[in-house]
Amino acid sequence: AAPAAQVSPAKPPVNRITGAAPDASWEEEYAYSVGVTAYVHLFPWMYNALLRWRWATAGVPGMAMSSPVFAPNVLTHQRGLLDARYKDGGRPNSDTVYSGGWIDLTREPVIVKVPDFGSRYYSIELANFDADNFGYIGTRATGSKAGTYALVGPNWKGQLPSGVKAIEPAQTNWIMALVRILIDGPEELAT
Repeated sequence: AAPAAQVSPAKPPVNRITGAAPDASWEEEYAYSVGVTAYVHLFPWMYNALLRWRWATAGVPGMAMSSPVFAPNVLTHQRGLLDARYKDGGRPNSDTVYSGGWIDLTREPVIVKVPDFGSRYYSIELANFDADNFGYIGTRATGSKAGTYALVGPNWKGQLPSGVKAIEPAQTNWIMALVRILIDGPEELAT
């Protein structure tokens, strides 16, 4: 009989998910898991802080706006359609104009008055600073008729004036309001 061939044991592969060595200790796996968790939960806080600073100091590249920079508690309105120079999130399209703003709810509510949009679709997305959407004002959420709404922070207590409808309270003192208005091509920009 032929002598048995010596076979060396195969090295276990690197973990494809974590990238850990085949003989990783629990500490290495734990450190990886904590790092991923930190990234997932902290990324929006860092990204939104960067966007708020950049939009307040340099404006929005690739977008013709009503103001060169975003001031707190002021909606800044798009005056042209997005093009490929815009890189801050979302994507360029030819049927939507945007308005946006960073809203500071630290001391008091901010009142938003919406005109009657008739049959035109619009929405105002309200996002906490951690990027979770907490409310909407718009055709699907509140209807297309004129209305007055209060954006309130997490710690606000008080009475709103008559005729003002409170939106669900934000969970953070700073929020982003993003208005989308449907248009039927560039020829409707003036309207």
